[in-house]
Amino acid sequence: MIAAITIMIFLVTAGNAYYASNGGVSRAPPGHEMLKELDDMNALRPLAAARDFGAINELIDVPGFMHDVRICDFRGTCWGNQTGAWSSSRNVAVSGYVVSGFDSYDPVEIRLYMWRTP
Repeated sequence: MIAAITIMIFLVTAGNAYYASNGGVSRAPPGHEMLKELDDMNALRPLAAARDFGAINELIDVPGFMHDVRICDFRGTCWGNQTGAWSSSRNVAVSGYVVSGFDSYDPVEIRLYMWRTP
């Protein structure tokens, strides 16, 4: 009984050390963080509702990367560069950010494609 209690205490303390805080470091992809910052500044939703992928693309600055934006609704329709330069790149990161709409409920996903500049 004592051995079982000792093992349980060890597992609980070891588990807490393993799952300790990451020191405030975000684990979200950098593209998602940029889209969230734009949303926090109230700049993303009106542009997404207007399907203005070009204006969103201009607001984003990723040093060392080229990027492109697409806006997709949940019926499968997308607005943006259908044949972007990212389609020929080998290493492309895609971050998605969903907004529920601006003045009415009209959910869309903003997809941010990023790839390294040559």
